[in-house]
Amino acid sequence: MDINNSKAVKAVVYQKGAFLTRHVKAELHKGSNTVCIESLSDSIVAETIQIAMSRGLSCSQVVYDPVFKKDKKPNQETAVSKEDKELIRRKVGLQHQMAAARTSFEMLPGKELFRDKKDWESKSLNDFLDFLDFLEKKRVELLNRITDCEEEIREIDSQIKKRSEKENPSSAGMTGVIRMEVEAAEEGEFSFEILYYDREARWEPFYDIQIHGLSEPADIMLKGRIIQNTGEIWENIDLTLSTGNLQQSNNQPELIPWVLRPAVFPAVPPMQAAHARPLYMEAPQAMEETTVLDEATMLLEPNVTEKSGAARNHRKENSYKKNQTSVEYDVAGTVRIESGGKGDIVQILSVEHEAEYVYYVTPKAECSAFLMARIKKRKDYHLIEADANIFLENRYVGATHIGKEDETDEYRISLGRDRDIYVERRKLKQQQSQNLMGNLIRKDFSYQMRVRNRKTERVRVLVKDQIPITTDEKIHVDVVNQSNAYLDEKTGMLSWERDMSGDEEWVINLSFRVSWPKNYSFSM
Repeated sequence: MDINNSKAVKAVVYQKGAFLTRHVKAELHKGSNTVCIESLSDSIVAETIQIAMSRGLSCSQVVYDPVFKKDKKPNQETAVSKEDKELIRRKVGLQHQMAAARTSFEMLPGKELFRDKKDWESKSLNDFLDFLDFLEKKRVELLNRITDCEEEIREIDSQIKKRSEKENPSSAGMTGVIRMEVEAAEEGEFSFEILYYDREARWEPFYDIQIHGLSEPADIMLKGRIIQNTGEIWENIDLTLSTGNLQQSNNQPELIPWVLRPAVFPAVPPMQAAHARPLYMEAPQAMEETTVLDEATMLLEPNVTEKSGAARNHRKENSYKKNQTSVEYDVAGTVRIESGGKGDIVQILSVEHEAEYVYYVTPKAECSAFLMARIKKRKDYHLIEADANIFLENRYVGATHIGKEDETDEYRISLGRDRDIYVERRKLKQQQSQNLMGNLIRKDFSYQMRVRNRKTERVRVLVKDQIPITTDEKIHVDVVNQSNAYLDEKTGMLSWERDMSGDEEWVINLSFRVSWPKNYSFSM
């Protein structure tokens, strides 16, 4: 029995891939039945297929064929054009290049093997530092090569798929078939649901941040761009977006014995390929190391009736749920997601946050003032990592990035430069002197910073600078003048923060002294 009218009713979309639930109706006779569900995606992972059936039905076998064709004779090979052969040849070549780059990357020795040696002669140490720089550049070069190969392979796969759809428009990627052997206790119409993982879908989060005024809350809207190339339009589908990544290994890491040995540093360290373990693995075709069955158990209830499949209770409002390792967002109502293209955008959540706006100034790095929103974290909602578009007073002012959560109790979001806050940092005359005994050298450093508020309204300004820190007992750093700054002695970071009225100027003086023994060399 062939079924072509099955419908996807629910999708849980992950960073890579999606779990789809399809509703199926079938007229079955008593006894054994063969049910074929046609016009499915050709990118389903067969090992993840789960069936939820009504009472009186049992399934003894499930087989998935991604390229099923009715008119194909047994053992008949599909004709491949010269263009497709060339694309496949290029793809294989890129795969070989990528494998070679990954092997070379793993064969490079790690820096941590060489960091703690202090007894080298100056010349050999300089040579070794040059070698470490070479290692770093080589790593970056190999990683860039791997990334380029992956992008080219994705482009080739897209070209092959488009050519296939052009030659056979009726298929449009929907060539997969699920064949089931079903045993029915009696004759009649039955409903059941099929759940499976499809590789050709993903979603990307991003934010729109609306700042209506520096005395008003910040409106933060989380949106999602859903991209799916299953060949099927997801029409009126229940949509859930998850930050989880099912293609990431769930095996816990194991520690190996840490053996300390005398280190030998030849001109070029030996490359021990026999002990190399690949850092990068091909995405598992069968997903052996994923936890897809945990998702499937949600639907494996014994009573699935026609009524439960046809009349579904759609969500009235968006909601989210934070799990141990991910966050899931349920999108209200039903949505339509096209196949192909740059993706469809849905709004997930819109939250109004109380915000404090501060001008962040780091004159040593750049003489500019950056407007920053400090947003208190709320226990009932948290921000995931994503890029963000910034709108200030309904005007697009640029983009920023919201990073991962840290242990602080606030989010800090940079909103861009403001030229109305003038910043200057001058280095005053530095002095170097030697004490009376002639065995100690002192060097004085002095700086002056000026911040001017050229606005008419009052603003809050945070200024950051630093003094050097050292773990060498022979080197001493003493602060001479820090202008009442807060000093973090572990990092050497200095902070000044205050309100500035319109057209006010703020002058900050900073000076410190570094002392060390005569004829003692170190980098400053």
